[in-house]
Amino acid sequence: MKLLPFVSLLLLVSCGHFKGPERKTRKLQVAWIKNQDPKHSSGNLPIALNSPIIKEGLVFVGHNDGHMMAYELSNGRVIWRKKDGDSYLYNGTPLFHNDQIIYGTNSGRIYSRHYLTGESKYMIDLGSSVDGKGVVYKDKLFFHLRSHKMFCLDANTGKILWSYRRSVPYLSTLQRVSTPLIVDGVIYIGFADGHLAAFKVEDGLMLWEQRLSNGTKFLDVDVSPTIVDGLLYTASLAGPFSVLNPKTGEILRQVDVTPTRPPVYVDNKFIFGTTAGEVLIIDKDLNIKHRVKLSIRNVSSVVKFKGNIVAATMEGDIFFLDKNNLKILDKRFLGHAYSAVFGDISSDQDRMAFLSSRNRLYIFK
Repeated sequence: MKLLPFVSLLLLVSCGHFKGPERKTRKLQVAWIKNQDPKHSSGNLPIALNSPIIKEGLVFVGHNDGHMMAYELSNGRVIWRKKDGDSYLYNGTPLFHNDQIIYGTNSGRIYSRHYLTGESKYMIDLGSSVDGKGVVYKDKLFFHLRSHKMFCLDANTGKILWSYRRSVPYLSTLQRVSTPLIVDGVIYIGFADGHLAAFKVEDGLMLWEQRLSNGTKFLDVDVSPTIVDGLLYTASLAGPFSVLNPKTGEILRQVDVTPTRPPVYVDNKFIFGTTAGEVLIIDKDLNIKHRVKLSIRNVSSVVKFKGNIVAATMEGDIFFLDKNNLKILDKRFLGHAYSAVFGDISSDQDRMAFLSSRNRLYIFK
């Protein structure tokens, strides 16, 4: 009986030093989710093609019931909502300029609203669906439309300054457009006929054009161009990934891969997803350094987040990858067989936002 106090003390000490299994902190943590499904008939699922943007502590995104929404980034509280029209109105991504949030609709209308209140500054009809994202350069606003037309507007008033119409003879093109790149007064833009072209910002004068693909369909140059160390990088969705001289359009090098979105450039390397369901790391000389197979379908978007890489697939999976070797550090499934990510992912202020095809707005931290 005298041993009982000693045994009890021993048990208490042992329990005090016992460590249970440690929980690993997930790299992809959901901050909040909004269901943006519009009213629909059973069995007729509405599909979202548009994208959000994070800016100034807010998230701006089109709701497919016909409203533009502004949410507080930290908690999802609605700041404002403004009616723009009927359901299924948005295919593109808003942009931020000064105190304006500017975006287009599939009816061809451009809206400019004050980002804090949603009050309208101007609206203008361009006549064809706005499927991409606009770009502002020195108070000039550029939009590329589904009709293969490019507009230059005054970003502060919406006044049309000039436009360019591309004649595309192919019927097999995608419902996407490239986002223009503007550097030193020159605008670079890809078209659905497999060509990349350069124009003067001031008056729309074409400086050169270059065919990137020799295919016969789905030649769309929807991979928005980027310039690194004085060279221009872009691709057609039919391939290949190309390096060009930005002054002349001469093709300098090519590699036979098919990016689905513009590459992320980090640590002197390009990282992008492909139509083969892979994510690749390629150096500036187009040598493939690393690759990882994530899906049997397209990798739809790649973005920098928390010092590494996030990749989304058409199967509804979100991967958190090591930026150096593409090792999978975390993975999330969006929970529905039709939860692909068709649009762009926005990353800012240690938050990441995207809209799934099932109209769920996800904010990760």
